[in-house]
Amino acid sequence: MNSLAAIIAAALFLLTFFGSIFNTLSPAFSYSDEALVLLVFGLAMLGRRIRPEYFRILVLLVLFWIYTLFVSVFSSYYRGLGLTFLDLFLFSKPVLLYIGMMSLPSTLVCRFLSLVMPFTYLYLFSAFVMYFANRVVPIFEVTEQRFGFDTYSFIANNAGEFANLIFAAGILAFSVCRSSQIRLVSIGMMLFLSFASLRFKAMVLALLYVLLAVSRRIGLVQTRVAEVSPREVVTQSRVRLIYLLAIIPFGLALGAEQFSNYFLGELTPRLFLVQSAIAVASDFFPFGAGGGTFGSAVSKLSYSDLYYDLGFAGRWGLTEADGRFLSDSFWPMVIAQYGITGLGIVLAIYVMILRNVVQHWAPTYRHSIGAAMILVNLALSTLGSAILVGNLGVVLIVTLCFLLRNR
Repeated sequence: MNSLAAIIAAALFLLTFFGSIFNTLSPAFSYSDEALVLLVFGLAMLGRRIRPEYFRILVLLVLFWIYTLFVSVFSSYYRGLGLTFLDLFLFSKPVLLYIGMMSLPSTLVCRFLSLVMPFTYLYLFSAFVMYFANRVVPIFEVTEQRFGFDTYSFIANNAGEFANLIFAAGILAFSVCRSSQIRLVSIGMMLFLSFASLRFKAMVLALLYVLLAVSRRIGLVQTRVAEVSPREVVTQSRVRLIYLLAIIPFGLALGAEQFSNYFLGELTPRLFLVQSAIAVASDFFPFGAGGGTFGSAVSKLSYSDLYYDLGFAGRWGLTEADGRFLSDSFWPMVIAQYGITGLGIVLAIYVMILRNVVQHWAPTYRHSIGAAMILVNLALSTLGSAILVGNLGVVLIVTLCFLLRNR
């Protein structure tokens, strides 16, 4: 049973990871991330494996659902029960996925990981080789430039998505593989490809990760606590803490840079989205406009009436015909749809998840820095995208859980 479940989970994960290919073959493949969430959480529930610490998170999530349903029904922009429930499910995906992945049997998770890893190595190697092949004989067209140079992406919708996929693949390869040579080659390719994407955040995070990974011998050698002396455990713990704390100033600097690029200066669609979200949160204080009304996938799927009243119909990237930026936010979506009260519940949920991550911290130095960098990447990405509720969020959260559970 576990083997079959692991095979199905791995298949759904790979359909999500390589969604830029499969989604063009059939619209049904675009639901692979939702299917993976339902499978993983369903298996955890059926097996009655969810521990009390996760039930507390679920209770808070149920409270959030009840609150949102109540607010939505009495909102002047009510979308109907169907769209409201869809919005709630999409928003709850990362929470349900994390609880499910952390509750599954270890044998199932290990089998799941073993099925995914060959494709991880293959993706890194293929992307690296294709970069040079495309330089010699142009195979695919470059559609974006940054800093005066062509960006690079491989099996991804854009260079930003590619950078996130490469980051996840490189961290998994370095953390899980037993061969130090393969680990070094893997993160070398990840660093090169991150720079090839020309995404500032990706370049800095990849460089920081590589520096942390290879700066000490313990980054290259398998160092489980059981394999070292008590004195070495204390020394290595201090080193780990120092290097993990080094991430904080870089994260703050990156967050400031990300915020500046997206929200300061000229009135970009993202900046207009933020300003509008604040206005909506103020008009509907303290409860918000209701689920599926602003900044979410549902508000884009079925164009929200609120957008017409806000003047979105006349702005590039925010119209019904071209809504590329409509769901390109996270915190603006939270404060506009769920209000300040909903924001408080959402923050409480993610603080509880973060505390749980710390309690189940990764077993080795390699796993630890990988998990920390995934968390930093997710946190920074919420400043300019709705990554937590999209397919990339699913990929990164599964990667995080692999690192936490790969004992």
